Amino acid sequence: MAKQPRNAVRLEDSFAYHIYRCARLLRYRFTHFASGLGAEVSQEQFFILHRLREKPGQSQIELGDALFSDRPNLTRMIATMERNGWLKREGDPADARKLRVSLTAQGTQLIGRIEAAVLEERKRLFAKLTKSDLAELVRIISQIETNISVDS
Repeated sequence: MAKQPRNAVRLEDSFAYHIYRCARLLRYRFTHFASGLGAEVSQEQFFILHRLREKPGQSQIELGDALFSDRPNLTRMIATMERNGWLKREGDPADARKLRVSLTAQGTQLIGRIEAAVLEERKRLFAKLTKSDLAELVRIISQIETNISVDS
């Protein structure tokens, strides 16, 4: 067995590793949970539906920026969601180069159907955390995001 350097970081001591593991577990849990509701929707697709309900008619670029999604992946997800009948893309009358994305009636129905269940599932997942704990977690993660953005 190779000896580790004295200043080597153990994965178990890495905040990035814990954040990564938690994000993966949340993504897996969401997919499993949504499937149990009869909704074959990924966590990323749920975020897109949610953002479009909050602000209909966003351009794909605006949507990608809001979700920190790379353009090719977002384009594929939007195309799949459009084929599923959850959203529609239309040309921007002010700029022919842009496509505006909006929910369809089916997309609105889908997010409405799963959102209440998602809120209940969040309560279960975060049951042992106080509102203060969750607020502090959001503050810390937001600061990490800011630090990364400043360095980029």
